[in-house]
Amino acid sequence: MSAAKATSTSSSVTLKWHDPKKGTYNGVMIRRAKGASAPASAKSGTLIAKVSAPRVTFTDTSVAASTKYSYALFAYKGSSDAKAVKVSITTAAAAPNLVPYQILDGSTYGFSVPAGVADDGANVWVTNAAGNSVTEINQSTGASEAVLVDPSYGFNEPVAIANDGTDLWVANGMGNTITEINESTGALVQVLSSSVYEFDTPIAIASDGTHLWVANAKGNSVTEINESTGALVAVLSDASFGFNNPEAIDADSTNVWVANLTSGTVTEINESTGALVAVLSDANYQFYGPSTIATDGTDVWVGNAGGNSVTEINESTGALVQVLSGASYGFNNPIAAVAFEGSIYILNYRGNSVTVLNGTTGDLVLVLSDTAYGFSAPIAVAARGATVWVANSTGNAMTMLTVITVVS
Repeated sequence: MSAAKATSTSSSVTLKWHDPKKGTYNGVMIRRAKGASAPASAKSGTLIAKVSAPRVTFTDTSVAASTKYSYALFAYKGSSDAKAVKVSITTAAAAPNLVPYQILDGSTYGFSVPAGVADDGANVWVTNAAGNSVTEINQSTGASEAVLVDPSYGFNEPVAIANDGTDLWVANGMGNTITEINESTGALVQVLSSSVYEFDTPIAIASDGTHLWVANAKGNSVTEINESTGALVAVLSDASFGFNNPEAIDADSTNVWVANLTSGTVTEINESTGALVAVLSDANYQFYGPSTIATDGTDVWVGNAGGNSVTEINESTGALVQVLSGASYGFNNPIAAVAFEGSIYILNYRGNSVTVLNGTTGDLVLVLSDTAYGFSAPIAVAARGATVWVANSTGNAMTMLTVITVVS
């Protein structure tokens, strides 16, 4: 043989070679190795096939996407030739995975600019910023259970929601109030509206199991509330906290983390005492319009809406782990995130897509961008059981995604 050519898809490599002079060989033995170096002898590498003459083509389907392979083709008649024709090729990238999904829309859901989402294990709760309502969805079936719209709930541009295992807490951005709802019944518990809370455009809310933490975007403060009673614990507003248009908030088992949109910083607060731990502002973090924050028990993930990047921080030390950026991640105004089942789901508001990361390594798993998903300015996300719930703010719809299991 004098030459060989290779072409590939994401799951196969097709080899073609020139037929040696008729009668001079019985067939071709094909051996393969990963990487740029083909097998050096007829006994090295992996035996892929022995192809009988006069056949001059073979398709190898035991390959992975985006991987370089090198082949050695040995013509044989009795025993293989010592010399081989060699060829290398990198397989094509896999097509974007279309994971199982369902789109929820229609008048029964009452979606009107859905802005926040929480999953309590039995039901999913969606705040409708323009509808001044909350939609209750069956977690197992996706069926509409109820739309809470009675004026007694005090909804006034509800933009965020959190659950503590017993109750739901809704942040009313325009009303400067918090509505507490019983998870089991959907009944109103109370509306927190006293001036002592100092709510000023409450935009984000998080529960640590004991206290509720509310980020006040215009007030440059965080309000801490006792979850059992709804009583005020403290209002954190001292300049040392560095709050500057706090846009997102999350709590791990030890600390509360606040993303400050305008100043490009992250504030770390001790959950037990409310004391300042640190304000992360070093340029190495590359915070640029941080607008979402999620903790996974080991690391903190910050989506930088202005930088189209994600910053990973060690929860225990606050040290930088890495900054993820580049076109392959598909980040485009990352505005919401959730950590679940070994993966980090990043919502790209302007990209109408969801980026899935490996929570252990930060490696890209896939970017969900097919129009079939119905992503339309995705703005909020929650996950539990086998489902990730994505709220589409301009599409007035929810997208249910099957959880992607990441093998580290």
